[in-house]
Amino acid sequence: MNSSTLIDVVVPVYNEEEALEESVAKLSSYLQTHCPYRWRIVIADNASIDQTPQIGRRLAAASVLVAAACSARARALVNSPRRRRASNSVCARA
Repeated sequence: MNSSTLIDVVVPVYNEEEALEESVAKLSSYLQTHCPYRWRIVIADNASIDQTPQIGRRLAAASVLVAAACSARARALVNSPRRRRASNSVCARA
């Protein structure tokens, strides 16, 4: 693992309460197996009206490998690479 490089995997979500937890678990498992760099999953919620924000915050609180951002901050993470803390980032769009 290259410890000097951090990859943010930004996952924009909107009303994903049904699938979010499983999707983050699958993505985390994939990254653990296949990504040679340090990584973090950033759940970028776009003003969901269901339980998505709460689930994202719970997942972030449970793991240092997951972060959650809501609304304006989420849009900034998705649209502006300068706003991310990582050296590199990937934006996964559904």
